[in-house]
Order: sequence, then C-alpha cells, then structure tokens
Amino acid sequence: MTHEELNSKIAFLFDGETVASLTMYFVLKKEGEVANTVKKVGIADEARDSLFEQFKTSIDEKLHSNQDVFIADISKVDEKTNAVYYYDLDEKVTGLGVLSEVLTNPPTEEFDFGRDKLKDIFAIVFVLGNETKKLAIYKKQSPINILRRRTVLSRVTRLVPTDSHLEELQKDVVEISSGFDFLQTGDDVLVLNLATLEKYFGFHEVIKGIATETIRLIGDLNFVADTGSIDKFLSDPSMSRRIMRMRRDSPVLDLDFVTVRTFIKGHDKLKGLFKFNEDESRIVLKSKASVTRFIKLLDDDYLTSQLTKIDYDAERKEILAATDEDN
Repeated sequence: MTHEELNSKIAFLFDGETVASLTMYFVLKKEGEVANTVKKVGIADEARDSLFEQFKTSIDEKLHSNQDVFIADISKVDEKTNAVYYYDLDEKVTGLGVLSEVLTNPPTEEFDFGRDKLKDIFAIVFVLGNETKKLAIYKKQSPINILRRRTVLSRVTRLVPTDSHLEELQKDVVEISSGFDFLQTGDDVLVLNLATLEKYFGFHEVIKGIATETIRLIGDLNFVADTGSIDKFLSDPSMSRRIMRMRRDSPVLDLDFVTVRTFIKGHDKLKGLFKFNEDESRIVLKSKASVTRFIKLLDDDYLTSQLTKIDYDAERKEILAATDEDN
C-alpha cells in the first residue's frame, strides 16, 4: 500500500463534506479467560465529539498529512526500519479480528458500568465514519490509563475540585490519549506499533511459521548440509524475520548447486566467507552470521558494480568485506 492509496481510503474524514461520528468499544479480557469480549460503550455527545476530533487530528498528523510517512509491507519487516506497516500476510494474528468485527458486524451488547469492570479493559476500539464510509482504530489499554479511586489498600487519595472545596474521587477515571496501535480501512490493516503486535498478539509465532516454510524450501534445494542449523535460530526474532523475508522469486533458486558453488569459490570476497562439507557437496552453516550470508546469497544480494568493479552487499548498500570473524 502506498501513501496515496491510503489517503484515498481515509479521505472522507477530511473532505469537509462527509458526515461522520465516532463509536467506542471496549475489548475485555478477564483473568483466566482466553477469548476477548467486545462491548459497545455508551458515551455522552460532548465526549464523543471530543474523541472524534482528537483521533481525526491524530490520523491526520500520523498518516494523512504526513509526507514523510513510510509504509512498508510487514512481510519485509526490518527492525532497523522506522515505518508504518501494511499487513500483507495471509497468516493473521489472533486478536485483531475485532477490527473487522466492529466494521462489518458491530456488537450491540453494551458495557455495563455497574457490573463490568474497567480493570478488564484490554483495548479500546473506535470506529470513525458513517454506515458507508468508515475506519477502525485499535488502542491497547495500559493499566496506567485507569485513574483509580482510593481503595482499602491504596496509599493515594485522589481529590477533585468543586466550586468551593476538594472532594475525594468517587469513581475510576479512564484516560484516553491520541495515540493508537492499528488502523483498519476495508480489509486493509496498518500497524503503527510493531512492538504491541509482537508482545500481545503472537506476531513472532506467525513469523516463525512463515520462516519454517522457507526453511523447508531451502531444504528442497539441497544446498545446505543440515537445515537444522537454521532451525535453531528461529527463536531469535531478528533471524526469523530475515528468513521470512527471503525472496521466493529469486533467480538463484533456479540454479543447481554446482553453479552456486562455482560462483562462491570464484568470488574474491565470498570464498572466504562460506564453508563447505568435506566433499564440497553442500554448504555448512554454523552461526547466525553464516545463515544471514546464505540467505543473502539466495536473494542474489552479492553484486559487483559494473562501473567501479567493487563488490557490494546490495541489501545493506555496503562494500563487501573480504573476511568475517564469525563463520
């Protein structure tokens, strides 16, 4: 997804003609329960208008009017990249289905402020728009966003002013800032907070699953002596991401091993970076560095400038070093 494509989908919020409002939902996760419950939240008109303008401004600043925003496919996620990620994977994470739910089949059960508990709020979802044009944003709730009234064990007394004096806070207060973690418009999901996706939604397991399939593909090539030497690094997020990003359409995958071996052994830099088994029929991988180099090889990332004849690591845009202590 490009910035222009995104703006065409959310333009209704800023065209000055579309009548839009805001609906609010709590995602509840009670202790001991696996599934989340989504409930609609009753909200006063003044508060609704305030929240609508707050998040409209936030969407505008973060996405719509931000000419510097970089939208990258999450399948190419790189921990060095500061970006908004477009979720382009077929494998979905659990928990984010609530965004589609509130957009297509919104729950009607309302949060009961007398029976339900604010402490069970896992996240807050807002739908901005109308029946025909709308988007949803997801905001992971933090315990610090609940300002609690004094309890028996509390050592803090919270006071609120009246016209003439201070009174003790009698009810918990929900604080809602303008930040949000995910946005969905139509079927398209944008991830603004990758750390939240990884920590609370099992995204690393999705990456590992895709990386495991990639390792099976590598095994079918018969280039590596033991693919188990790659498997052992799947628990490392940076490594599983790198394996996941391997190009499935790389022309190197159509080559035979002898051609690949001849290229390595005839390359001034690479011949000192790759190790082979005793009969040189397979490549031996022992370290993270060696696995990374092998993935780069399969991605055809080792290039030579026709102008300067300098060897480059195309992915990192760096001059290729002749030696590497970590083999």
